[in-house]
Amino acid sequence: MEKGPELFGEFHEEVLGKEPVPVEYDPLLQQLESTAETREDETLTEQLETLKEDCIRYIETILRLAVFSKRLSYDPERYRESVQNIDELRRRTHNVVIDDVNMISRAFLKRGLDNRWREQFSSRESIEEWAIHIALGTLSRELIPEAAAA
Repeated sequence: MEKGPELFGEFHEEVLGKEPVPVEYDPLLQQLESTAETREDETLTEQLETLKEDCIRYIETILRLAVFSKRLSYDPERYRESVQNIDELRRRTHNVVIDDVNMISRAFLKRGLDNRWREQFSSRESIEEWAIHIALGTLSRELIPEAAAA
């Protein structure tokens, strides 16, 4: 079953051209979820679940863009149109993730909770990296039994 984390790393390195992020569950997300659970705050818990789902949708758009880029490179007209459409979807999905992060930060502030964690995500790129980490960690928990136990 060790192939799972390797595949995530290969995906991350090949598609994003960066070092693979650990497949471990994101510690900050875990801390935010723990806060919501401790407070028995269903709304905050739902917002965090939505964030995870949207992060997975975002990573799907990144994959789709990478696949279409490779498949359609032989037909310039189809390539340009398809890539533009998929990139627009990727951008909109990224904006949804940013909105999720902002909404969760405001919810923390409204409840008198520390929301300084938001300061580390000052750029689209930093939110993109966190979204990918969240998606990979969430998927690894769902797909690799050993990851869920950790």
